[in-house]
Amino acid sequence: MAKTNENTAYKVNATRWDIGAVIFGSVMFIFALAFFFAQPTISLFGTTVAVTHAMIAMGVLMGAMIWALVEMVTRPRRNILDLIIRFFGSFILGFFIGGFMAFYTQWGQYILIPAYSGNYLALAVLIMTFVLFMVLLIDAVYLHNKTWVKHKADKSVKA
Repeated sequence: MAKTNENTAYKVNATRWDIGAVIFGSVMFIFALAFFFAQPTISLFGTTVAVTHAMIAMGVLMGAMIWALVEMVTRPRRNILDLIIRFFGSFILGFFIGGFMAFYTQWGQYILIPAYSGNYLALAVLIMTFVLFMVLLIDAVYLHNKTWVKHKADKSVKA
């Protein structure tokens, strides 16, 4: 189940999911569901502004991507403080990167507003983007107890 030698240890076959990661992932799923599929109704002087929804939706997507990458390369089975630092740090960085991406590509004007106006291709892109978010989020939650990178053995890693 676990392979060790004198200076490396890794565990691949851990089967338990961490309850803290599952809770964080579930909360972020509900949060993303609201921003991906809520109709952009913020209006300013009669003009619908979809930049805020698009920036948050793309930020959530990038945050999930960064969290999945962080969980893939860090040590498994740490305490709740490490989970909180990884989760919030990844999503804060993802909000900045995704917000700038959505702002500069005008993702809200090209995807969100046409999807709610009946454009089926924009709706397909929106649904596929949300499916990508779900895959990345499930991957991050799954990888919280696992690692695919060999780490130097220390007192915190049990073989």
